Amino acid sequence: MIGAGSGGIGSARRAAMCGAGRVCIIENRVIGGTCVNVGCVPKKVMLNLATWLEEANVFKGYGVGATEALTLDFPLFKAKRDAYVKKLNGIYRNMSDNANITYVEGTASFVSDKVVKVGDQLYTGAHILIASGSHPEMGGFPGSDLCMDSDDFFAMETLPESAVVIGGGYIGVELAQILQALGVKVTLVVRSIILR
Repeated sequence: MIGAGSGGIGSARRAAMCGAGRVCIIENRVIGGTCVNVGCVPKKVMLNLATWLEEANVFKGYGVGATEALTLDFPLFKAKRDAYVKKLNGIYRNMSDNANITYVEGTASFVSDKVVKVGDQLYTGAHILIASGSHPEMGGFPGSDLCMDSDDFFAMETLPESAVVIGGGYIGVELAQILQALGVKVTLVVRSIILR
């Protein structure tokens, strides 16, 4: 298997369960893929915090409140969120080890239709599944050097004072909501209809 995200790990575990013999996963980033590392999981953790902060402010209108305004130590929150993601990486690694799946770190390239190379090592397989995921194309327009993708969003060490989120799909809307709830002044730019 090339790629240790949800698709690659799920397929590798299924192949091992069904008696495929030796199973190997090759990954050049971090085990768990986009969802675990820079997608669903960290986004949900941030969305939960954002929702809690918004609700805490609503509660004040019903007479529930503290004598002090709520504050967020974002670097501490990020460290806790990242520790949770790292724990999930370990769980995925243990699941693979327990299923007798060989995990190889590195970038795979095909030598032939049944052989891939990682570094100087060759790996042969009767079946090779490519589940390598994708990444956004960020270049090619003036100002692209000023843009962030979702990976950059989760790597932020501090929150900006303001942000422009381009795109009205569910990811853009959720990231805009999260930033707004965490105190960032957000402008959402949409081509036509939000959540079309």
